[in-house]
Amino acid sequence: MILPNQTSPSKRRTPGGLSTYDGPMRIPWTVVMVANLAIVGVAGADRRTDMQGENAEYKLDDYDANKPTDWFDGKVAKPGTDPARALASVEVCLRTAGVVKQMLTETPGLVTTKHGKDVPARLDALNKYCATMQTVANAVGKQAAGATADKATADKAEADREARRAAWRAAAQPYSATIATLAPYFDPTMPASGFSDGLLDQMRSELPKVAKICQQFPDLVDPPHPRNDAMDRPVVVCKMAAGGIEPMVKLAHHGMIMTSVEINNGTAIQSIKDMMSNPDKQIDDDTQKLVYDHDGWVKDRDAFYKPIFGKNGESVPADIYKPVEAMVPELKAFIDKVGTTNKFEMSPHQDAAAQKLVIAKLAATRPNATVVKIGSDYVDWVAYDEKTFVKSDSTYDYYRVSKGKDRYKRGWMLVKFKDRPYCQAREWIVHRVYNGTVAVDWLAQGGLFVKCD
Repeated sequence: MILPNQTSPSKRRTPGGLSTYDGPMRIPWTVVMVANLAIVGVAGADRRTDMQGENAEYKLDDYDANKPTDWFDGKVAKPGTDPARALASVEVCLRTAGVVKQMLTETPGLVTTKHGKDVPARLDALNKYCATMQTVANAVGKQAAGATADKATADKAEADREARRAAWRAAAQPYSATIATLAPYFDPTMPASGFSDGLLDQMRSELPKVAKICQQFPDLVDPPHPRNDAMDRPVVVCKMAAGGIEPMVKLAHHGMIMTSVEINNGTAIQSIKDMMSNPDKQIDDDTQKLVYDHDGWVKDRDAFYKPIFGKNGESVPADIYKPVEAMVPELKAFIDKVGTTNKFEMSPHQDAAAQKLVIAKLAATRPNATVVKIGSDYVDWVAYDEKTFVKSDSTYDYYRVSKGKDRYKRGWMLVKFKDRPYCQAREWIVHRVYNGTVAVDWLAQGGLFVKCD
């Protein structure tokens, strides 16, 4: 092999006196190195261009993956967008577009690479997206500024209204008791403080004064979030005062009556539930009437409430008993069940004379009743000890205990009523003083529904 700057054994001269070689041409070492470096340089430049294309594509992909969709859908902003958040998003968008544009400027050849060929079109789309976002962000900022100004105006107006309300409260404060008593009957959303006819003279004197105070404060407006307090509701109070005291007294009386109705209804409902939940709880005659003589039951209640409502110039409202009446289907189903499954347990003893009195008393009070069976729980008369107070000290009370003079017998009877579908077990008690005359002390006003056999 011939290396640079070496000659072969045979050489010749050309006519010009220059020497030449018969073997391979001699090539200087420096020329070979320059050529190799040139080849490497071209390859390195191509690689850098590819990398720039990849970088540009990555920048665009990364932005697309992290677009600010929390406030911007590409066209409009979502309600409640923070202006600062919008402007920050615009800055990121423009910065990304600027970086990609600089890559194109510095390395124009990247558009010829696999990764960079779509960069110009994508950059154009990004510039348009940034421009739209900036327009929307500017609008958000402008709207926020307007809203801030509007809020300041609204806050000032509300502060002025509150100052007028405060002045009204101060003037009406001496009559706050009358206001608090009457207002809940004018507007039931307010808490009731209790009404008493004993305060009527005071209220008749004070409510007209409240009306005059209201005339001094026209155009009052209730606060946007009033407290649960009549004094924080001047508009309602002034409407009430303008109507005069007598309508308010009537409203108050009506409210009191209806509260009583609600309490009585609630008591009746709870009693029915107790009867159905306790097998030893007798169903009283009034509750039985609700099921088997509904018109009579309503008539009894109307007779009770008619004078009460009438005193207030009203008739008894329709449907005020509906909550209790709604219990009828469940109660009737319960009676049907126990009336066909429960059996009468006969008392073990007999007292013909006492039992004859009981049967006669029942016939007198309930002529539609027939006694099927009857017995006594006691063989002998039961007497309860009596206590007579003697004295007391710091520790005890002292009583004299003696055998009671009152003697009792109790028992049960199986009764069939013509207007009831099943028999009933009913309790009775008779009484006498020492060995005196026997009298019926008590007949149960209700019974346990049982089979008649």
